[in-house]
Amino acid sequence: MQRIIASLRDERGVALVMALIMLVVLTGLALAFLSVSAFEPQIAENLASSAQARMVADGGLEWAFNQLATVPAGLTQEQYWNNLLAAAAGGATLTGGDIPLPGLTAASGVFRVTVRNDTQANDNQLTGCPTVAGCDGNLLDPGGAATDTNGRLIVTATSTITGVSGLGNVTKNIVAVMRRPTLPTINAAMSFPGKQADVNFSGSSFDIQGIDHKIDGTPGTASAVYGITTSGDNAYLGNEATVENALQNNQQNQVLGKSEVPPGLPTSGVDAIQADPALTMDEVTAYVNWVKTMADVQIDTAINNKFTASGIGSSCPADWSSTTCWGTLTDPKIVYVKGTPGVDYVSVDLSGGSVGTGILIIENGRFEVTGNFRWNGPIIVTGTNVGINYKGGGNQEVFGAVIVNELNDTGQNNLEGEVKGNAKIYYSKEALDLVVNRRGRRFMAIYSWREQ
Repeated sequence: MQRIIASLRDERGVALVMALIMLVVLTGLALAFLSVSAFEPQIAENLASSAQARMVADGGLEWAFNQLATVPAGLTQEQYWNNLLAAAAGGATLTGGDIPLPGLTAASGVFRVTVRNDTQANDNQLTGCPTVAGCDGNLLDPGGAATDTNGRLIVTATSTITGVSGLGNVTKNIVAVMRRPTLPTINAAMSFPGKQADVNFSGSSFDIQGIDHKIDGTPGTASAVYGITTSGDNAYLGNEATVENALQNNQQNQVLGKSEVPPGLPTSGVDAIQADPALTMDEVTAYVNWVKTMADVQIDTAINNKFTASGIGSSCPADWSSTTCWGTLTDPKIVYVKGTPGVDYVSVDLSGGSVGTGILIIENGRFEVTGNFRWNGPIIVTGTNVGINYKGGGNQEVFGAVIVNELNDTGQNNLEGEVKGNAKIYYSKEALDLVVNRRGRRFMAIYSWREQ
């Protein structure tokens, strides 16, 4: 028995067994590490290829942005996009096939871009319609596959990186919405879509014409619009009569435009004044909220701190970036003047000889002009206690359109419009198109980015 117990207590040879066990364990670990290290280069290559594919797709989207923003001569932005949609409906892509990024070869990856209108189910989740004002309340674009009516296209950039080890080809899709500049619905030379439209016309030397004019003053070719429009909201339909009653007999011939009486032939007087449901307060407000973020000139005013200037535009030749350079025919600007909401005061007072081209926005303040003044494009005065006052004392001309959007309905006595002296407000399709089409990519937006 003692001999058996002694044998059991004998530990000789245990070290060898433990050594063999540890050798097996370490060998397994070494093989595992070697296996992982063998995959690391492939993992790194796959990660790099995926990142490269994403960058190529991103570059393709930027390429598409430039293409969509560059309008060929003789076309408007809207016509250009609709031509592209017509081609896309036939199966074409914007790129015409797979192409490399500019300056690179196909070895660095290729991409293709397709464009389509927002007409497919659930496209409103990309575009934001109808929750974003300006979509005309539609979930989808009512223009169909080949006609854009809401200024939004869905663009897909697909990249391909070929011959990636272990994966073959790597592809990446980026889907985004591109929004082109679309002015509010302008159906008159002068519009009052807001809650009030108190106006005063003085003398009989002014002109408000919805008859199309070119920028040089010659007759245009676009269809006539109304001379003046007011809110089409049922709560404010009485504004039409307010404007009509402000015209005196000797002033009837000074308001010209499309007749409210079918078939809408050009006429003058009260028949050229119409309540218009197409241009709404919300549409103007949403448009201003979007455009003012891209303003070239931003001026912040407050009560007792109005912006007063004369000779606007004279600084352009020497200093185009000056706050007193409000755009030219070759390079229009967006000019935004911020006022104080809830306060009735003049925020902009221009005098002397001033000229500008672009989109002029005055928010929460009144706009007064004395002396010679020439503007090419739309003027939008919007907010609370707002108005535009042509005080006379020179020749004041607008080729484009004027919108005064009063959001206050508490019965303030300020006038939304006062037209005196030789003020001329001419509807000009040419000026409106010029402002939109000359802005290029500075006036376009990419949003609702989605990677697939």
